[in-house]
Amino acid sequence: MSKRTTGAIFISTSFIIYSLKYMTTAIFAGSHTMSEEWFSSVYSLIDRQIPPFEIILIILGVGYLIWGEFEEGKRKMKDK
Repeated sequence: MSKRTTGAIFISTSFIIYSLKYMTTAIFAGSHTMSEEWFSSVYSLIDRQIPPFEIILIILGVGYLIWGEFEEGKRKMKDK
């Protein structure tokens, strides 16, 4: 697996984990009569802070993407 693919997987995993709380809220709110007040009350229960492990995954992902791009650049320069 290339470093760019690994970076993309780390970033995707972070965003999936981040969106899970919103999807869970939508599923929970949708299981009852759907009204704007009900959804707002359930939505207010969400902790909107980004957990540290999500930030770490994003940083790792960006780091792997940059590392992969530098290696690809070196390889192309070497081939010339």
